[in-house]
Amino acid sequence: APVSVRQHKNKSHARVEEGVSPAPKKQRRNMPDAKDDKQRSFKWVEVSSGGENFRLSVTDVQKDVFKSIGRRPHKVNANLISIFGRAREGKSFLLNCLADSDGLFRISNRPVPCTHGIDIASHWMDVRDFSIVDGGAELTNGEGVKVGFVDAEGQGDKTVEHDANICCPVLLLSKCVCFNHKGAIQKDDILSKLGIMARAASSVAKEVTAAQDSPLIAEPDVDSGGSGNSSQGIAVSGGSNELSAAKELSSATEPENVTDAVEVVTAQDSPSTTEPNNNTGGADESMPEIMDYHESFVYREESAEQTTESVEQPAEHQAESPEQLVPKQFGHLHIILRDWNSEDFDTVAIHDMLFAMEPETDASAHDGSETRNEIRKEILAAFESVQVWLFPPPNDSGKVLRTEMSKSDMCEEFRDVLREFRAALSTQLEVPKTFAGMPLTGKSIQLLMGRVVESLNEGDVVIPSGAYKAMLSGELNTALREMEADITGQVTALVESIEKTSQEEVFSESYIMTEEEAIGQCEELLVNVQRTYDDKIRDTICDESSEFGRQLLRGNDYGPVVESTKKLRRDYFKASYHDIFSRWCQRANKEAMGKANERISAIMRKIDAASNPVDDINAEVGTVLEAMRDIAGLKRYPESDAIRSMDDGFTVFITSQRQQVLAYNEAKVAAEEKAREEEKAKAETLEQERVQKLQQEAQSQAVGGGGCGAKCCP
Repeated sequence: APVSVRQHKNKSHARVEEGVSPAPKKQRRNMPDAKDDKQRSFKWVEVSSGGENFRLSVTDVQKDVFKSIGRRPHKVNANLISIFGRAREGKSFLLNCLADSDGLFRISNRPVPCTHGIDIASHWMDVRDFSIVDGGAELTNGEGVKVGFVDAEGQGDKTVEHDANICCPVLLLSKCVCFNHKGAIQKDDILSKLGIMARAASSVAKEVTAAQDSPLIAEPDVDSGGSGNSSQGIAVSGGSNELSAAKELSSATEPENVTDAVEVVTAQDSPSTTEPNNNTGGADESMPEIMDYHESFVYREESAEQTTESVEQPAEHQAESPEQLVPKQFGHLHIILRDWNSEDFDTVAIHDMLFAMEPETDASAHDGSETRNEIRKEILAAFESVQVWLFPPPNDSGKVLRTEMSKSDMCEEFRDVLREFRAALSTQLEVPKTFAGMPLTGKSIQLLMGRVVESLNEGDVVIPSGAYKAMLSGELNTALREMEADITGQVTALVESIEKTSQEEVFSESYIMTEEEAIGQCEELLVNVQRTYDDKIRDTICDESSEFGRQLLRGNDYGPVVESTKKLRRDYFKASYHDIFSRWCQRANKEAMGKANERISAIMRKIDAASNPVDDINAEVGTVLEAMRDIAGLKRYPESDAIRSMDDGFTVFITSQRQQVLAYNEAKVAAEEKAREEEKAKAETLEQERVQKLQQEAQSQAVGGGGCGAKCCP
């Protein structure tokens, strides 16, 4: 891959750009210290103590940490700065300096490590704010990108597998990775430690992507860099010939031809036997054998045919094969050499000493060069770029160095290098880190950590696209469960509302809604809930602008699931409505029959007083039927089979009652006629008796007027 190197302007550390003066002490301390609970570090990943069977676990506190990134962490692009290295060599102090916040990560001069597992700070900085700390130049890009800080457990105290598993998830999610080293500079020693990262890379599958789907990764700007314009950037941007199938650990990783690169020292010219010692400034002639645990590394081995093809294949031919693009697995690697006092070596020489390939001979397998070359290949293939930094001691006073230092204790020389380092980081951080080609956000980092840890615990190879899709699927499933619960709750509330109405006593004034109205309300509810969650899913999880989103939203995990959920709730609602309506009809029928019986009884009582004309009776009985229909709501539910059936019952009932009333009225008429006839006969009898009496009286008077007047004569 093309490699670019820029030489230091002066000795072993970077210089601040001319015209930019250090910020005054008051300004340097304008960022709040992490002494309170609002800004401090939390345990992100814990390691169970189980010997060889250790497991990683993500803590619950990470939810609160990522919420502190903003109210909408799913919308905020986030880049992590992580730091690795041996324990008790000042990693946490350097991270606190970068975060411009004392006490963010706990530091100590005691012999026991301060950090166990992986810590993450709740302190997030806008990348522009990050760039201007201590007088740095403000970035013109990177608006809205947040910077987070991660401190990893010190390596070297546990097994290689333990350290590699700790490194792997953080390396995958970090934009900038700092490797902290303090002590003599021996390539065996440093490459042994970097070999842990190489081992971590072997746990991540290399996925081939097409050119149009490859992530847009910003290349380091070697001509800029804010207040430091002399950084030593080694930008590695190859990878087109590094092909591997997902889940395969054995694939071709031969780097591209670098003979045409500018200012690059070839492997044959690189210092392989003389290594600088940063404490004495001289050369270390010793060549200790590389550490034994290198034998446990799982490297990708390529066949002779693949090696030949990768070497002979012209670069222009590779560029014409977009299907062969292999994105880098990790972000930018910064190798930080601490407490550097030597003036004999600069970053270019050290970079070449560490990463220039050693010529392979018959003795390569015995002198460690073969293993070192394998580590170099892995590191250069895994990281987007590799840079070397030479940091002087943070303070010239040995007494201060033995205390728990703060950022105010930094000497000016240390701050100069830190400014240039910050400028280089800022340039890289202004572009969001991608994972499986997708830019990382606060929310996706939080969720992906759990997915990666789960794969590592199971001993599986981490497949970034699979992990990303699994993350989206998990979030989508959660949203679908929330939608299902929401739909169920709202449909149940609608059913309860209808049930309440159905229990009203005044039927004619509080009719239960029709089936058409009820189904209409249910459908409107389903549409509104789905629209709400569609918007939420596309806003917070994925949309169809990415291949992952298209696969999920157009696949069987979304549309069919939503329709199935709606169908189940729709069927439940219909069944519930029919059940409620059936009970309501029973109550309405009972109410109507009761009212009808009262009206019929009143008509009968009226007939008891006197018979009524048949037409009047028919009309009055007809009003009873209409009242029954009003109670049942025949006009409101003309299409209801239950109502029509009930109306048929009303008609039969009223017909029967009409017949009974008419019969009763007819009997009343007959009784009244009979009573009249009897009264008439009685009257006639009385009249006859009266007439007879009158006749007798008249006869008596006539006889008395013509007699003799004696007592014997009447």
